[in-house]
Amino acid sequence: MKFLKYLFILLFAATLTTSCNDFLDVNTNPNVPQEAPAHALLPPMIQNAARAIYFDSRFIGKYNQWYFQNTSGNTWDLHGYDAGSDNCGEVWRQHYWAIGKNVDLMIADATARNIPQYIAIGYALRAWGWQAVADVYGDAILKQAWDSNRNSFDYDSQEEIYKEVDRLCDLALTQVDLKGTADPNLAAADQFFAGDMTKWKKFINGIKARNAHRLTNKSSYDPDKVIALCNASLASNNDNAVVPFLGSVSDDANFLGTLRNNVASFRQSAYIVSLLDGTNPVMLGARDPRLRLMLAPSATDTIVRGAVNNTTTANNVPNLWGTYTAYTSAGAPATAAVSANAGVKGRYLFHDLAKYPMMTYSEIQFIKAEAALRKGDKATALAAYKEGISAHVDFASPYANLGSSNLITPITAAQKTALMADTRIVPVAADSITMDRIMSQKYIALWGWGLIETWNDLRRFHYGADLFKGTPVYSGFKLPTTFATANLNKPAYRVRPRYNSEYIWNVEALKKIGGLATNFHTTELWFTQP
Repeated sequence: MKFLKYLFILLFAATLTTSCNDFLDVNTNPNVPQEAPAHALLPPMIQNAARAIYFDSRFIGKYNQWYFQNTSGNTWDLHGYDAGSDNCGEVWRQHYWAIGKNVDLMIADATARNIPQYIAIGYALRAWGWQAVADVYGDAILKQAWDSNRNSFDYDSQEEIYKEVDRLCDLALTQVDLKGTADPNLAAADQFFAGDMTKWKKFINGIKARNAHRLTNKSSYDPDKVIALCNASLASNNDNAVVPFLGSVSDDANFLGTLRNNVASFRQSAYIVSLLDGTNPVMLGARDPRLRLMLAPSATDTIVRGAVNNTTTANNVPNLWGTYTAYTSAGAPATAAVSANAGVKGRYLFHDLAKYPMMTYSEIQFIKAEAALRKGDKATALAAYKEGISAHVDFASPYANLGSSNLITPITAAQKTALMADTRIVPVAADSITMDRIMSQKYIALWGWGLIETWNDLRRFHYGADLFKGTPVYSGFKLPTTFATANLNKPAYRVRPRYNSEYIWNVEALKKIGGLATNFHTTELWFTQP
């Protein structure tokens, strides 16, 4: 027995000395691959980019006045925030964690296997993430991000992050046309463009156009640069970057659709209704055929109405799906059908099957129109403005087919022709193009999906307080008459960094940028100032 005891001890010791690392490596599973190839990393990164926007659209969408809560006193309707909560922290979370280091892993794998397409896409996704973080939060952690040797992280300025966006886009462009080793998995993995690198090149230039266009309030703003980038970006709706959903069960349905049941209490705003029914001053009484497709009518008289900020909404304004209640898992309203559209499982972008856009051709055209008008080239501004409206009609119309065809019908060719010929909306003379027209039509085109872009536009114009060459912009847009108490009577200009990571673990760094002030979210960002 003693011999066996000592033999066991010697054998155990030998195991420790000769293969200690293998024996104690509890983080390695021999049955599961420890390195993910690029094609496995890409799909969840694209999905997480979309997730960040539609999660936070529940909050920033109210700053934008896309919609309001159906009862008064909602914090976000009043430009406040939910203290001690991760609400509106998803853009932060996706950039630093959900996508985060996965970009580096994908680039490393693609470099080792000589597949430059994934390298270009990796740089593009990181540039997109930095742009989103800087736009929403302003100051953020750039230089020390993902430093595993630190447990606190200093903030960098929005200006520095914007420069990093441009640098990463340029790096992406150096890779996008290279051939390297063909990857048969790329088309399936790339949920944006199915491996079409020509479209990725346009998308990257679209990021650069957005980035350069942020600077309209700066003396360094260069409209010619913006126009050139727009011309190198998306060339038609075929280039749109959209994220698909299967829509069969909650887990694979659009976050804003009925199965996910996240927006049952939201009501379309009076402002978006006014832009489409012609009652807004800039529309001069012109009723837009996109109204019936995008917005929901009342069940009682089929009139389309909108909610007013900080009021309890009457029952004549349905939710974004066209009902007044949530849906059951079977796809029917939870209570009796009381809406003209009760048989429709959502509408427009708020449908289980709706592809979620991340960048569209119409958006790029409106950026070009604004840049041209700032330059003083009204002819180019009018042409891009017209193209932006036309492209959005063509973009929006197919979403009608997601619902019940007898309730929501696509826009016909005749209706589109009439819209484009209506001089109240599309002026004939270039001298009649105004910034108010451009920004109002861009608001329509981005409504429901272009969350950050719309908020950027509103903040650049200080929510309509700024005039453009002496004329109003965002006619009819009204900030709350009462702000959240913490705001000290100012509107929101940024979102506070994610609570769970920053206000729990990184407080000292927050102190340096004034992030502990209860009204920090009302502090203007670098890009909104001269």
